Amino acid sequence: MRIRNLAYILLIITFKLSAQEFNIELTNGKHQLSFDNLRIDSIIDARIEKKYVGYVNVSTPAFFYSSLADYLKSLLSNQNYTRNKTGNLIIRVNKLLIYDQLSMNSQSTNIEMNLSFIEKIDNKYYEVFQSAVNHMKNTNYASKSIYNQNIITAFETSINQYLERKNSGIINNNKINITVLSENPLANKSEYQINKIQKFRKGIYYSFYDFRDYNIDTLSYFTVIYQDKKNRTGEASIREVNDDTLKEIWGFSDGEQNYCRLGSSFYPLIHEDSLFSVNNYPKETTNSIYPVFGSFGLIGAVAGSLFASANDGETGTFRSNTHEKYSLNLNNEKFYPSNEPSELKIQGNIVIISTQFNKADSKLEVYVDGNKKCDLTKATYYKYDFNSTKKEFEICIVFNGEKFCYTSKPLLFNSEMILLIIKGNKVVIEKVNMYIKSDLISAIEKNKIKKVN
Repeated sequence: MRIRNLAYILLIITFKLSAQEFNIELTNGKHQLSFDNLRIDSIIDARIEKKYVGYVNVSTPAFFYSSLADYLKSLLSNQNYTRNKTGNLIIRVNKLLIYDQLSMNSQSTNIEMNLSFIEKIDNKYYEVFQSAVNHMKNTNYASKSIYNQNIITAFETSINQYLERKNSGIINNNKINITVLSENPLANKSEYQINKIQKFRKGIYYSFYDFRDYNIDTLSYFTVIYQDKKNRTGEASIREVNDDTLKEIWGFSDGEQNYCRLGSSFYPLIHEDSLFSVNNYPKETTNSIYPVFGSFGLIGAVAGSLFASANDGETGTFRSNTHEKYSLNLNNEKFYPSNEPSELKIQGNIVIISTQFNKADSKLEVYVDGNKKCDLTKATYYKYDFNSTKKEFEICIVFNGEKFCYTSKPLLFNSEMILLIIKGNKVVIEKVNMYIKSDLISAIEKNKIKKVN
């Protein structure tokens, strides 16, 4: 088993060192999706980042060359997609995110898809449903066909969820202006109906969508049993509900507090601003049906060692799911550590480090593309974040009036580490290899190298 694990790690490292980017080819092949009573007028791609869609393997940027909207159209039967504008349904793609998760023995490919379903009625537009689909597939290697199939599965699931809710009569009635049809709605976290409720009624949420869109069943009778009867801050359970029904319940409200199922129990969802959080996220949910968002905001992986892009700390490792505060992301149905970003950003960073062996009184002025960013002294670092619009940066260091420059060509979802070493009157700028990077990450984690803003 150890030999297998070692071989797997070496395979990951080899792929990371050899692959710069990973093109996911959007090819339809023989796939054809057909749905009863569905006539789509158009598909709009409202994603902010149209090219890059996430990462594969450890941290290799993944992208599309071709149009996502055209690809999704090609998947639909001629009956479902009407090119003569006779359909009354518009599908807007708000998010499509692809990423891989690795362990010592396996790899899984993951996709998040968020679609808005917009119906046109009497020349007025209504967003009637927004999907939040997560799909995971275990695999032994990164195959382009797997990512294609994941997109197809997520797209089909989203449409089926829309049809199911429409046929059940529980769609929304949110009127929108024609001028915002192509705008991405995910930036505004307070738009969901659950954020607008001032007083929660007692009732049952049979699904995540029932909670998010506040379609609560207030007619079914049930009683609540609290683990902490006095403060009602811990687990709770409900009685007087059919066992089969109980297994399907996503959560409930006791009339004051909302609860959601995590694993086999229900936990209170504390409402703060636009967030719903669980203050003591249970360890039992590590392998639950609700995937944890933890470590998803981390970038710069080196065979398991990660350099983070978190709020105030820049370090991290794969999360062990100890008890802590997690918040629910309403556009992807995932919980994430509250001290980390709720979304994976299409970005990378350059970490510039003044070595621990430089003199204590040394001062290094750091410039990125001609703009001064900071002064570094012994055992300090500066982190420069970048997005997908630029792939080359000029890093210049001014020391004792002399300028020393280096051209950085980092990758998205990676941390390129640059070490500044003073030798006499000169500054040597070295790109750090993966072995030294691991040691530097450890030093940053132990606060031996401190951040400069």
